[in-house]
Amino acid sequence: MNLSIQQLVDEFTKLLPLFFLIGFFTGHIMKNKKNRSFLAGMLLGFFLGFMGLVIAYLLPKKEIKEAPAEGPSLDTVSIETTPPSPLVTYDEPALPMITNLWYFLTEENKQIGPMSFQKLKSSYWGKTLLDSNYVWNEGLENWTKLSDLPDYLDIIKD
Repeated sequence: MNLSIQQLVDEFTKLLPLFFLIGFFTGHIMKNKKNRSFLAGMLLGFFLGFMGLVIAYLLPKKEIKEAPAEGPSLDTVSIETTPPSPLVTYDEPALPMITNLWYFLTEENKQIGPMSFQKLKSSYWGKTLLDSNYVWNEGLENWTKLSDLPDYLDIIKD
């Protein structure tokens, strides 16, 4: 019985659905009965056919081990009432209004701002802000001359 290559391919394609079916059942057995990989079972059944199905039945069930509980149980854990110290500590500024946004009035009464204290300092050194100019931020009730805030003026001049 001599078969041509085309006839062999035709016969194989007729059997292909059967291989897929056997592969599917073998994968199902591996996954649900043996706690193993469905894909490994499917490939085993597809390539080995009924022999793969037999091998899947003969494999021992894979035991799934639960990870041991580490550390104390929840019943024995003590809850701290004080919060942990922060990883990074920041010194409070000596003058609290340094962190506020600042505004100032030019000699022509033009309002400039909001700006950081560092930018206010730069404006002073750039001759845009003078000792006689009025400044304001949320920490001040009213517009105040910069010269009336000696602690801040000293920092600006440094």
